[in-house]
Amino acid sequence: MDSGRLNRSIDLRNRVVIVTGASTGIGAATAVLCGSEGMTVVLAARRESLLQAVAGQVEKAGGKALIVKTDVRHPDQIDGLVDTVVEQCSLPGIVDTLIARRARGNMP
Repeated sequence: MDSGRLNRSIDLRNRVVIVTGASTGIGAATAVLCGSEGMTVVLAARRESLLQAVAGQVEKAGGKALIVKTDVRHPDQIDGLVDTVVEQCSLPGIVDTLIARRARGNMP
């Protein structure tokens, strides 16, 4: 009988996920959830100070965190994000998941 828990047949430990919009809200919550699965979470957003706090939560949950200050409105910064992941993650060139989350509104 279903115990209410997810039956996971995929081991997510040590997989790499990039989460954009990771500094607050759904992006931050998603990042921490991924960390709780033992993933390496690449945190991308404009506000580095907020990313620092989320990185601490990811690590406390059991994951690894990499902060890359990124404004996804600028293609050159997206290129920089990808370059950083390729250089710094344990399996260069391997990204298992991308969660692109960005709010719309009055952003400077």
